[in-house]
Amino acid sequence: MTDIISIQNLKCNGCAASIIKTLKAFPEVKEVHVDFNDASVHIETDEPERHPAYEQALTAAGYPPVGVENTTGRKVRSYISCAIGRVHAD
Repeated sequence: MTDIISIQNLKCNGCAASIIKTLKAFPEVKEVHVDFNDASVHIETDEPERHPAYEQALTAAGYPPVGVENTTGRKVRSYISCAIGRVHAD
């Protein structure tokens, strides 16, 4: 199954690297693709439906799904996640 989640605060490849690492920590996640055109995350799993923990993990990393309040703290967290993703992407 491919699950698509539209997210907030996506800025660059550093963000994408953090998002991919965050979601690949789930054992059932096979592949993650971040689409910059529409600020969405495509998650390939063998699961029949979306696991709520994916949205929770994205929110905790600073990339809340569209429709979830985008607090100042989440925006700040996205910059931190982005910086970490840039360091580890090199």
